[in-house]
Formats: sequence, C-alpha cells, structure tokens
Amino acid sequence: AVSFYLAATGYGGGARYVDADAVTDGGLVTAGPTEPVALAREVFGVLGVYGPEKLDAWYRLFHDSDASAYEVLEGDEAA
Repeated sequence: AVSFYLAATGYGGGARYVDADAVTDGGLVTAGPTEPVALAREVFGVLGVYGPEKLDAWYRLFHDSDASAYEVLEGDEAA
C-alpha cells in the first residue's frame, strides 16, 4: 500500500522507503509524526546519551509504559 501511494504521488525515493517507527542513516534521523518517542530513542542513540541497555529501557518506559524498565534506568550502570 505504501509503495503504491509513493508511486502515485510521484515520489522518486520509494525504493529507499523503510517501514519502521524511526530510521537512522549515519547522522540523519527521521520518523513519522506519530512516533516522537521512537524519534527521541534514535536521536539519543546517535548522541550516545544512553548505552544500549538503558536506551532500550528508556524506550520501553516511555513508549510501552513498562514500569519494570525504570529499575534499569536507575541502575548503577554507566550510560
């Protein structure tokens, strides 16, 4: 459905379309308008704000409302 829509609009980059909440390619990060938490996760990853485990926990807490992720964020592990 997405490829049909992109072709119908004349968009020339449809072959590079990625069906994901947010996408990072080098220093470029993009997301749809309904995915601010996924966008923030990708930006935090590019900037190195959190290590992989805490980044995943941050996403689970704020996207999935997974309260168990809070423990990981409060842990002693460095970023």
